[in-house]
Amino acid sequence: MLGVLASEVEPPRKAVCKVESVPFSLTPGGIEGRLMLRVRPGQSDQRSGQSLAEFAIVFPVLFLVIAAIIQFGLIFWSQNTLTQVARDTGRWAATQQVCSTTVATDAVVDTANDLAATASLFGYTTGSWTSPTNVIVGWTTDSGVCPPVGNQQVSFVKITLIHQVPVFFPFLPVSNNLTTSAEFRMEPVSK
Repeated sequence: MLGVLASEVEPPRKAVCKVESVPFSLTPGGIEGRLMLRVRPGQSDQRSGQSLAEFAIVFPVLFLVIAAIIQFGLIFWSQNTLTQVARDTGRWAATQQVCSTTVATDAVVDTANDLAATASLFGYTTGSWTSPTNVIVGWTTDSGVCPPVGNQQVSFVKITLIHQVPVFFPFLPVSNNLTTSAEFRMEPVSK
């Protein structure tokens, strides 16, 4: 048995291995060659803090790119949802039998609010849309008769929705104001 005192044992050192040459050849019997390694005990790696410095330089740019992707995705999703709400509101308004009255406008705004609440529009608070701040309703007619009595008269209803999406990263150059419109030909009055 070997008796070694703790004071006689050297602490382990970090060794650096460098490959100087690797000549080899493939032969039918296998791989032949030599691998020369030179180990220098006592030398530490001189690049120990380089990865941390590179990460500190790259991280803000990486964060900005990821933040922009997230914000763009939210805005894109909101624009698609807002467009769908405008189309659905316009389809509903085209079937109504009244035009250009306060009652008709209020009914369209109520329908737009209901559809936005059920569509999970990002940044929308239930019942928050009003006319003409967020919902603009306009009726136009070519024949002078609204609602149209038959297929010969033509009237249109146009719905314009304005919505603001929350911006989580204000340092990004994006606009949070979204606008969309939908126009539908009104259906004739049923007899």
